[in-house]
Amino acid sequence: MNTAAAMIVILSNQGYWFGGQPGTIRASWALSGPAPQAVLVWDLKVDGVQLAAGRVGLGPGDPAGELKMTVPEVRVPTSMKWHYRVQAREGGTTLSEGDKAIHAYPARLLAGLDRLWKGKAVLVWDAPDGLGPLLAEAGIECKRVASASDLQLASGQLVLVGPDRLEKQLFDQTPLLGLAQAGAGVLIFAQSKVDTLFGFSLVSRRGPASLEWKTEHPLLQGFGAEDLRSLTAGQGDLRAIQLPADAPVLEIGYWPREVPGERPVPIDALLAVQTVGAGRIVLCQVPLGQWKTDPRSQILLASALQYLATRPEPTLPPSQRRIVRPIVPASGPTITIPPGGRP
Repeated sequence: MNTAAAMIVILSNQGYWFGGQPGTIRASWALSGPAPQAVLVWDLKVDGVQLAAGRVGLGPGDPAGELKMTVPEVRVPTSMKWHYRVQAREGGTTLSEGDKAIHAYPARLLAGLDRLWKGKAVLVWDAPDGLGPLLAEAGIECKRVASASDLQLASGQLVLVGPDRLEKQLFDQTPLLGLAQAGAGVLIFAQSKVDTLFGFSLVSRRGPASLEWKTEHPLLQGFGAEDLRSLTAGQGDLRAIQLPADAPVLEIGYWPREVPGERPVPIDALLAVQTVGAGRIVLCQVPLGQWKTDPRSQILLASALQYLATRPEPTLPPSQRRIVRPIVPASGPTITIPPGGRP
């Protein structure tokens, strides 16, 4: 039995944790037969400096071990390395070994954003323990609504719709569209109970090896390439927004086109923006973790709060967007002048 390749280690939130909050690491054997009696020995380091260490027992009666670990509080995003070594209880032979990256973040990622929305009407359509308490903790006053009917006569500058709030009701999306047309910024997080979002079909698609991301867009501020890959890693099927060819919608996170080219083609997206009337709508089908425990969810929310506080710009269809090509310097003869000499 090759046990060196049979250990599965899974970190909660793919290793994206808040400093000062506990995260979970689960280690288990991927074996068809009985699991060996073993001990998992681990340590946590930053730039080679050990921060913590410990051990967890693994045995036939305990084929999986779970470790709850709290990383230190940090002031800025900090990369840490969690290294593990699985040893046989008898003899101490190394059966498996590896390491995982842990990305630690400061606890208050929404700090300072209250100034952008002070005195403005912010509406939140989410569960009682969802977005509302998180915004309140950041000093952003908001009013919670419980259904689409509560939005019929409402007005506001910002509307946040939590995951799976929309039902297959004929007019559920109508008040949201009206608020956007009147000038509100409307942000809708991943929905799975409806088949369409504002006229765009939602379809199930297997996640690609990596999505295409417009990394320069303000909605992705704070994300690196590795962070963006982690958002869809291991997610299986995703609910994609089907954008028709040359639709006046800006795709920000989307499946790569099958054949390279500049001619507009239909696009399946997970994150897109459309300006409607005096406002705009952000459609976010990105699978996010819990608001209070996954830093990536708060990073995206913080970027959206800053983005939706700015003045909307038209979302042009791909055929009308200006393509900026890199400037290639003209080639020509090169004359080398020696120091103190003449050509």
